[in-house]
Amino acid sequence: MASPLPVRGIDGHLVWGVDGGVWACFEVEPFPYPHRSVRDAREVHARTVGALLVLPAQSLILSLAVRLSREELERRIGGDGRVPGWAGVARRVAGRLVAEPVHERRWVLAVRLPDTGTGRGMVDRFRAAASEVGSVFGAPVPPPGRGRVAAAVAQAEALAEQLSQHLRLRRLTAQQVRWLFERAVLRGRVDPPLPHPGDGPGRVSVVRLDRDAVYVEGGRRSEPDRPRHWRYVTVEHPDWGVGYQTFLCLAEAPAAWTFPYGSGEWLWHLDDQLPLPVDWAVRIEKVDNQSARRRALRANGTWWGS
Repeated sequence: MASPLPVRGIDGHLVWGVDGGVWACFEVEPFPYPHRSVRDAREVHARTVGALLVLPAQSLILSLAVRLSREELERRIGGDGRVPGWAGVARRVAGRLVAEPVHERRWVLAVRLPDTGTGRGMVDRFRAAASEVGSVFGAPVPPPGRGRVAAAVAQAEALAEQLSQHLRLRRLTAQQVRWLFERAVLRGRVDPPLPHPGDGPGRVSVVRLDRDAVYVEGGRRSEPDRPRHWRYVTVEHPDWGVGYQTFLCLAEAPAAWTFPYGSGEWLWHLDDQLPLPVDWAVRIEKVDNQSARRRALRANGTWWGS
């Protein structure tokens, strides 16, 4: 059975999707926003708008609450370890802190590289479809060729250079990209640590990426305290047991809100104001002005088309 995760190849920070698309994944270095003056908040807004204008047609912003391991806490508290006796203090403090989960927020920007217009996109889609059919019958999924990888790397580097005028980016490693997909399946059961940059090979396997987990949308009828709305999914993992996941989806923005520090800044509130760690994602699709205007008028009921 093919994996339900939409990936057929990972090479460095590049992900080949089952639809033939290629995505480049970067970690974004955050810049402070809360407690800044209104002028500084508007400067952050200007940088954000500049980055959004550079993005290709499709992109994804992920904000992840990553749990820190005891080893990572000890390393950060201990610093360079030059202060006599401080290593022991760091070890004891980390041991106390790890009793309650300690999280930090990390931001990932994934962008879908545009088709080059030379027919390569159609070839990629054909190969992806062939690989998907072959995987159903147990055939191994062929990795992307080196020529295609080199072309995609060049595209991603050109896009990263434009984005670097507004954001500080770091390419994810192949191990970190794989971690993103594995973590999505394990959410609610275990929180594997984020691999350090440089760990592992530059190309990783995607065979059994989710360890053949079983997904039951709406859960099983035999589950205790099953809610009537069924708006969750049961994930039965062969290694980590049964977990439950749910989500809240916001499809449209309200007509108006105040800025800065207004009620419309939901993502800021999700990051800092809730008592539990929450992951959130923003899917961005760029459209031209004419299409956006037609959508807005249709939503307001003032456009009937022709």
